[in-house]
Amino acid sequence: MSYQVLARTWRPQTFEAVVGQDHVTRTLKNAIGAGRVAHAYCFSGARGVGKTTTARILAKALNCRDGPTPEPCGECENCREIRAGNSPDVVEIDGATYRGIDKVRELQEKLQYVPSKSPHKIYIIDEVHMLTKEAFNALLKTLEEPPPHVRFVFATTEPHKIPDTILSRCQRFDFRQLTPAEVAAQLERICAEEGFTVPAEGVGLIARAAEGSMRDALSLLDQLVSLSGPAIEADDVAVLLGRADQALLARVVEAIRAGSTATLLEVVSGLVSRGQDLRVFCRDLLEYLRHLLVCRSVEEPAGLVPYSETVVGEVQAQARQFSLESLHRLFEGLRRAEQAVRGADAPQWVLEVSLLGLASLEPVTPMEDILTKLAALEEATRTPAGAPGPVAPREPTLFEIEGRGDQPPLVPPAALSEPDGPEDGPPLPTSSPKTPPDTLEGLWERLLVGVEQRAFRVAQLLKEGQPVSLDQRILTVRFTAPFCATYFEEDEHRRLVEEEAERLAARPLRLQVVRADEEAKPSASPDHPKPAPRAASPPQASPGQDHHDVMVQQAQELFGGTVTEEGYLPPASEE
Repeated sequence: MSYQVLARTWRPQTFEAVVGQDHVTRTLKNAIGAGRVAHAYCFSGARGVGKTTTARILAKALNCRDGPTPEPCGECENCREIRAGNSPDVVEIDGATYRGIDKVRELQEKLQYVPSKSPHKIYIIDEVHMLTKEAFNALLKTLEEPPPHVRFVFATTEPHKIPDTILSRCQRFDFRQLTPAEVAAQLERICAEEGFTVPAEGVGLIARAAEGSMRDALSLLDQLVSLSGPAIEADDVAVLLGRADQALLARVVEAIRAGSTATLLEVVSGLVSRGQDLRVFCRDLLEYLRHLLVCRSVEEPAGLVPYSETVVGEVQAQARQFSLESLHRLFEGLRRAEQAVRGADAPQWVLEVSLLGLASLEPVTPMEDILTKLAALEEATRTPAGAPGPVAPREPTLFEIEGRGDQPPLVPPAALSEPDGPEDGPPLPTSSPKTPPDTLEGLWERLLVGVEQRAFRVAQLLKEGQPVSLDQRILTVRFTAPFCATYFEEDEHRRLVEEEAERLAARPLRLQVVRADEEAKPSASPDHPKPAPRAASPPQASPGQDHHDVMVQQAQELFGGTVTEEGYLPPASEE
């Protein structure tokens, strides 16, 4: 007897033997048991997932001597003929061959004849999406109301090519791709029955290479047995499939981490000398980096990584040597390298340079560690409350440097006139149970830190100011840049500084803004109303230009500019 490949030898003969399609087999068994078998079914899914096999099992269940039954005996004449593929009442049609309207008409003529020796006449049309549009149209009426003894089963890998009018007349079942774990488990059972010895790592490589197809996995196992005999080694699997095993991938990742460029070049050279596809190697390395990310992100990755328990432990140990940020960066860099290798004329050079670039990257410090160090540094440099010290000299700011040429000297604190009002009080006492003994410099230093924690931009602009004086209720700050003074005259920004100053000083404090080129003026607040804008200077041009002069003057005050060219802008016409 001629040899029969494993894919045919181990084709499931019962619903229970179908791998990974429980949602389909359970529904069909219940329908048969309840006598609710439909006249037409459509099985869709990827290659090698059991569509035609399930159709044959359904035919046996309907035409078995004990049938219809969810569990065909497999021993009666009908079951044996269906298994051998020569039953006169179970007709398998290739949709690519019988795709024309003439073939469909011939089929319709045969539908009128009753089965020769079975309860039902069953037509299995494989790759039904290959039928022409005319053939589908000719099949519509027959498919909707076939003779009572006829059952249709359509199998297809491209259900989107089937007209909706056909699909609506069928019960559709979508067969899913098998997971690597399901394929590996079935391979281990078959190897045990056949007397093959394959290491777990080799079984995992076959399962991943099959890409969810049980038939492809058995075909690969057949090839391996022909290559190595019943005793198959993991290296034999890697050589036949052109895939990199876990040990080699772990070695490459470790070389990237350690910056071992010689190891990386040696690995790529070995791959080229063995004739392995570098694109496949890049995908394998990407998959391994994905496994490292999973092991670094979750505590129990056993069901998420297609390795044995021992190998998963090794992957976890290697993943702990990287931060999540570093693994993400390696994955993204290798993804770009895989795309470059795919279209490169010299893929070896592209892969070598890409791996060397990844090995030269500096390790990424997690953001949490950076924030922790910054917080510790800030805590160490902060001045303790109640113990003010001298303020260290600082470099002049950009605004100060630009304004030194024509700005008047700083008005001494004693010369600044204090606003009159009911809030005036005696000078700040040196010791009081309600008022901490803070100096102006100590309060200013802590105020900058507090505002920076609440609003970084506000604090940066506040640093452009210089504290002038501090009394019982008012903190006076001088700004060289007109923009900064205008910024803190706004209620929103002034109020934020006042709230933080009140918290630090343990008493209400109001912010008074002083411009370097003007006398001290109180900012708008409930206690100090905002002063009215200054009147514009008399216009030098025509009377219709007054509103433009005011705008120019306000722009000069805001940005500190000068007018280099004068002109008349006519007012906009009113419609």
